[in-house]
Amino acid sequence: MLAAAVMMTSVVHEVRRSRFVAHAAYARSWIEAERVVAAERDPKARHNCFAWLGRDSARSSDDGEPSGTAGKPIREAIAGEGVDGVVCVVARYKAPTAPQLGAGGLVRAYGAAARLAVRELLRDQVIETVTLRLAVPVADAGKLHAFVASWPTTILARRDEYTSTTLRLDLEVPEGDAADLEARARRLLPTTLRVHHPII
Repeated sequence: MLAAAVMMTSVVHEVRRSRFVAHAAYARSWIEAERVVAAERDPKARHNCFAWLGRDSARSSDDGEPSGTAGKPIREAIAGEGVDGVVCVVARYKAPTAPQLGAGGLVRAYGAAARLAVRELLRDQVIETVTLRLAVPVADAGKLHAFVASWPTTILARRDEYTSTTLRLDLEVPEGDAADLEARARRLLPTTLRVHHPII
């Protein structure tokens, strides 16, 4: 199966001798987004600001910029593209002679950098994906949910379905991650997990 997804994009946006380097990636949970933020944070940058927009929650940081001038416009840039499950980190590098941008200038610069990165992420690049159906007794649902929440790479789509006795969890993942995910899930629940490969 093909899915419109790339793992990470990076762009550079320059405004009056300040350089804004934006990195955008898919992140379906805050745990996954936090890993991206930690990996892309550059100690040489003057500020490392970010936003993550999930389906039901969001996180952001101005990282020392005036309140509301970085994290908020980054988050609004993600929302403006009509997507969720995306994190964007924008590092600002300021030359010693660079003029002050002011609050409005910062809002525009961070928003523009984030928008460029997110649009690049959403372009028509594709990867092969596969859908796994993991089924466990309801008694093991908590273990399976915790396992999925801590999964270190991208889960592109997820669907939960309960019956009176069973949780069925459909996960669409990059094809290269499927075997590892299945193997780890089987180690966690060796006697109760059933794995299927439905076509969705």
